[in-house]
Amino acid sequence: MVVKINIFVENKMKLCAVIVSYNSDKVFRCYESVKNQVDFTVIADNATKDGGIIERLRQLADSDKNLKLLLNGENFGIAYALNQGIEYAKEKKCGWLLTLDQDSELPPSTVENMMKDYNSLSEEKKEKIAVLGCKYIERGFGLGQHPRPLDPFRENNLMVNSGNFIKLPVFEKAGGFCEKLFIDYVDIEFYYRVLKAGLKNYEAQNVFIIHEFGKSQKKLGFHITNQPPFRRYYIARNGLYFFKEFLFIYPYRAFRVAFGATAGGAAKILLFEKDKIKKYKYILLGIKDALLNKYGKLKEPS
Repeated sequence: MVVKINIFVENKMKLCAVIVSYNSDKVFRCYESVKNQVDFTVIADNATKDGGIIERLRQLADSDKNLKLLLNGENFGIAYALNQGIEYAKEKKCGWLLTLDQDSELPPSTVENMMKDYNSLSEEKKEKIAVLGCKYIERGFGLGQHPRPLDPFRENNLMVNSGNFIKLPVFEKAGGFCEKLFIDYVDIEFYYRVLKAGLKNYEAQNVFIIHEFGKSQKKLGFHITNQPPFRRYYIARNGLYFFKEFLFIYPYRAFRVAFGATAGGAAKILLFEKDKIKKYKYILLGIKDALLNKYGKLKEPS
């Protein structure tokens, strides 16, 4: 049964953006790009160590009555910080939550363009939508000119978490972000719970967000992310968590995720990446902890 969620921008529903920050001054650029496009902004900081950044964040919060600053004393992970944003958005009686990484930037009129395309949809299609995601442009390449597809949205369950417009009632139906995953696959695990709840995830074809993908590159047709060893742990462990959770509901996707997180990742390391032995050790540790149902933040091996 499809849950009916009637949240429309015509009804003046408020939008709250949550920016997750950690040890980077890029958060200020992200904040500047979004503050005038939303009703409220939350910056959830996961224990940034740079005192200068923290002081600038405090000054921002003092100068902007629509900004809520949450300074976590410990890094509890991206899912925890996003869930803090959800709770604040509920307090403010918002209808939508916009999730953002500190590496992202919203071009002008991003929110306006997203809602314009959303409101062009039929009532029937609106009711099924839980998440609206943006397309991505790598920083430095510019937005350029893109032909407008006839259909402004297409279904996509593998979007990056940053730049997602999520209806608040979705969290009552599908639940919040899974905090025990800490980082990696937090977004995809959520999208498939949305599907399980009978709702849909759509990617906008005409709305773009600027994002930095770090050291990712393409070699011989493969997407190489060059993740540090500790991230290989989370990718392997959480990929197997996804496999266990969705094997009997979405078997094809469960196998694809598990393979990519373990054997696929190991093959890319062998062919293209440095620090191979350490990365393999972290993959094996991730597999071990997944089998033992050990989740949360990684305790570095001694």
